[in-house]
Amino acid sequence: MTARQSRKRESVTADFFAYGSLMFADIMTAVTGRRYKSASALLHDYRRLTVRNEVYPGIQPHEGSTVTGTVYFNLEGEAWKRLDLFEGKMYRRDTVGVEF
Repeated sequence: MTARQSRKRESVTADFFAYGSLMFADIMTAVTGRRYKSASALLHDYRRLTVRNEVYPGIQPHEGSTVTGTVYFNLEGEAWKRLDLFEGKMYRRDTVGVEF
């Protein structure tokens, strides 16, 4: 991989749907190191659940249910690395569609 390709890969951005403590802008800023533009959003056909023996929620597909959350726009490479560390081993990224 050339240096040019590496820089291009790092500049790729994506949006992030938060449904737990990261819905709070101050917490998201503390984790990622910067403030992002955001909007309230709904994730249809999922439900929020309590994770056994943990203090944070999880979500899973569930027809007819809706999870309220916050979408943060245009996160870049370093923010994703920091989120991965914050979320831990049970965290898995998935692509979902939300309603604004």
